[in-house]
Amino acid sequence: MIVYADLLSFTNSIVTYFLLLGVCAVFKFRPKTYRLIWGALFGGLCSLTIFLPKMNFFFEVLLRIVVCSLQVLITFSFKNKIRFLKLAACLLTITYIFGGAILSVLEIFETNNIFYYNGVAYFNISPMMLILSTCAIYLFIKL
Repeated sequence: MIVYADLLSFTNSIVTYFLLLGVCAVFKFRPKTYRLIWGALFGGLCSLTIFLPKMNFFFEVLLRIVVCSLQVLITFSFKNKIRFLKLAACLLTITYIFGGAILSVLEIFETNNIFYYNGVAYFNISPMMLILSTCAIYLFIKL
């Protein structure tokens, strides 16, 4: 499967933006827009780890923790440890809910267009389909 870095980082930035909006909805606050955008761009950039050599499970988990922590710090800043841990746990939870929902939709339509490597899932579907499904899942999670 061919993975295009620009398309991967762009679509993951958009998906990450909606994941961060989900965290905002849970905690009923909204950071400055530029912080949301920087957090989303960082998430899109981190998706490029799909091009790194294969990592073992320990490093994959460690990388997820570091990426999640940095996204929370970039988007929401650090106020105190409890708030930081709640935001990070919420971001991870919403991310896994979203991932499960996307996998369910793809399973229903019986597609083999998923490539998973180094903790990054690449869905070989049109960017518009991914963005629209992200918006739909975001609205569902928000409700």
